[in-house]
Amino acid sequence: MNSLCHALDITQRRRYEEQLVELANHDPLTGLPNRNRFHQELQGHLDRCRRYGLTGAVLMLALSRSRGISLATTVPATHFWRSLTGVVTPVPDPAGVIGELVARVSGFGALQRFLDDPEVEEIWINDPSRVFVARSGRHELTNVILSRAEVQELVDGVLAAHPGELRVTPGKFVHEIQPKIDWNKGRAVEHLLEVLDLRGPGYLPVYLGDDVTDEDAFRAPSIADGGLGVLVIDPSDAPTRETAASAVIPDVDGVARFLDALGR
Repeated sequence: MNSLCHALDITQRRRYEEQLVELANHDPLTGLPNRNRFHQELQGHLDRCRRYGLTGAVLMLALSRSRGISLATTVPATHFWRSLTGVVTPVPDPAGVIGELVARVSGFGALQRFLDDPEVEEIWINDPSRVFVARSGRHELTNVILSRAEVQELVDGVLAAHPGELRVTPGKFVHEIQPKIDWNKGRAVEHLLEVLDLRGPGYLPVYLGDDVTDEDAFRAPSIADGGLGVLVIDPSDAPTRETAASAVIPDVDGVARFLDALGR
């Protein structure tokens, strides 16, 4: 009697599958359960409560900066000692890991390293994928790429770090963070006209803007009653935009032609 056996070693494939499951449910940096795992566990508890008539609660902890830094230094240290036993893979740059954890837990994420850099004078975000810093008066494009959600988290973080001191005005493509005082672009226009002594029949104040935050300037008395407020807006967006401006220009080329005509 003859027989034919075929064996296939799937050890490596099973290992890859286990690694994929691990990555899907744990933070790759810390090894801690991630949001996906949290939702799985929460749903499981809710299902058991519904099935057996149980009750439960979700405990949420807000970590202070000092507690966050303590965790950020403890986790890599624990990982290091576990790596000596071969249970986990060693981390090649523990100091870098600690820095990233501190930024994640208690700082301002990817921007924290620039905030900690004494040579950085200014940080600004032109676009989530274009983050700039200034050193010695010269600007440079960083390699930081953010999502719009991360930009919103940064704005929320700044406001949370200064409770009651700041306010945010969402614009078309910007988040304007300002001191929580009675001041806006309209008041700035009135102030400039006053200190520069540009009032009187020989002057026509003109204000051009394309953002919702410019509406305060369009409503300023010197612009609304005796000047010219010009909204720069795409004609397709104009029907849905309420404005106090008295004129509309469709694009930046139109602005250039308008200013050129004024200069003649």
